[in-house]
Amino acid sequence: MPPRGDGEMMDWFYEVCDEMAAWMAHSREATYDVDQDVPLPTLDKTQNYTTKRGNIYYSLPNEDRVIFISDVTEPKSVTLLRTGEPIDFDYREQALHLVLPKSMETKLPDLVKIVF
Repeated sequence: MPPRGDGEMMDWFYEVCDEMAAWMAHSREATYDVDQDVPLPTLDKTQNYTTKRGNIYYSLPNEDRVIFISDVTEPKSVTLLRTGEPIDFDYREQALHLVLPKSMETKLPDLVKIVF
């Protein structure tokens, strides 16, 4: 929808902007100054959209709340980026597997910060 005649946007537009601002307040580090080229979702490395900065990966769980990344060392920490809460994970045979608990999920994309 176009703006109103006085230049004002519809009320829902401002609500969406506020929601995006709140998300950026806790997750901006996963979107700025990150390598968005690797590792891209590929079956041999990760099945999740992932950005990277140095030894830190920011991964988006899939529709089943799962993150799987292979050919990696054991992580030093795995946390929900929004809250900083630790997330239990399984690491074996150079592969990381975790399921984001339903209680941690929101309607917006919840990124997981993985420090190697």
